[in-house]
Amino acid sequence: MHRSEMEKIITKSPTVFIIGAGLSTASGIQDFASLQANFDTSALLSREAYYQHYWEQHDFMVKYLMNQTAQPNIGHQWIADLSHHQGIKVISQNIDNLLEQAHINADNLLKIHGSIDHFIDRNGQPVSMSETEYQYLPHTEDNLMILPDIVFYGENVKGMDQALSWMQTAKNVVIVGTRLNVAPVNQLTLWAKKLEHIFVVNQEPVHPLQNNVPVTQITTDISDWLQN
Repeated sequence: MHRSEMEKIITKSPTVFIIGAGLSTASGIQDFASLQANFDTSALLSREAYYQHYWEQHDFMVKYLMNQTAQPNIGHQWIADLSHHQGIKVISQNIDNLLEQAHINADNLLKIHGSIDHFIDRNGQPVSMSETEYQYLPHTEDNLMILPDIVFYGENVKGMDQALSWMQTAKNVVIVGTRLNVAPVNQLTLWAKKLEHIFVVNQEPVHPLQNNVPVTQITTDISDWLQN
């Protein structure tokens, strides 16, 4: 299926994109699968590590989760452009800010795992700080334990009610760069009672938890597909 064929369908009726790490790897962002091969990410990115190993967690996030030189690729730009069409929503599992850099319609974007470039204190209150300032926080005893506003392992995702509301009106779902094998995101399609079609753009086939609607599998990288 060519992009123009899909666009004709998804711009005519309510559509929800579900985005994963495969969208951003072409921009130099490491996915969690590759990090898990070398690190115990479930331990490093936990609330327990935040309280007990703050600086170890801090240094890991700075080195491996923050990429201040990354730029949006053609996939980010495509989705960002489509987000300005009425009825198109985007649920992203990614914590990077590449969709924002591509000027996505912020009203139509839900980042359920938070944002690596937004910061909070130990009480969950917003802190005005750049990634560079976070990187060079002084190692002092009066440390305020500032952290990126992201979802740690074992915690509830952000905005689930909003995600379910979008899904309930969706007639199309477009899955990009994710195997859709982690709860609760993999259950979202079950809430799409008006769903007519699922499109998958991923390097390997994805089998959504919804077996009564057609699924179009485009088994390639999003950037390669868009450039064809």
